Amino acid sequence: MGEAFPDGRFWLELGPNPPLPQLQGSLAAALGDRTPVTDVPQGRALLSRLLGERRCLLVLDNVQDQAHLPAFNVMGPAGRVLATARDTGALPGATVVPLGELAPPAAMQLLAGWAGPAPGDLPAEAAQVARECGYLPLALAPVRGDDLRHPQQPHLGAAARPAPRSGSGRTPQPADRLPAPEPGGRTGRQREHARPGDP
Repeated sequence: MGEAFPDGRFWLELGPNPPLPQLQGSLAAALGDRTPVTDVPQGRALLSRLLGERRCLLVLDNVQDQAHLPAFNVMGPAGRVLATARDTGALPGATVVPLGELAPPAAMQLLAGWAGPAPGDLPAEAAQVARECGYLPLALAPVRGDDLRHPQQPHLGAAARPAPRSGSGRTPQPADRLPAPEPGGRTGRQREHARPGDP
């Protein structure tokens, strides 16, 4: 992932009513520009300038309304946008890749690949983490080897708890620390992962 996107990987939670200028400003700040963003067109122009030549990945999580996508249609030819949604109608023109629940052995294999050790070397807590994450790939993504070796530390709890479902305007997170989707509410449900097309 780092080799494919050497200029950064960023995550934004949209949800039903995202504060778009605030999210745009948070992303700009993460890119080193603290210019206040007062409206969506200004934020889009700023982000287009900052991202136009960068090889970055921007993850837009929990897209619920296609009207929110143009605010983040800011990548140049080397950048990519990955959007997640429960309803593909929120991602018109996108290449849709359904991601459902993994079988437990596949979840453990994926967890081992991201956390570091071989599947057989994972600590006993790994099975519980996979179960708590609903065997969902993006829920398992934030789990690191340290999380499994020291489950009393906060990273593991953060991986197993639901992510806030509103657009909170938090500072964009690096993609290797993606907050977890809702483990209980999404078990057995698919999340749609797509790259939105240009509006």
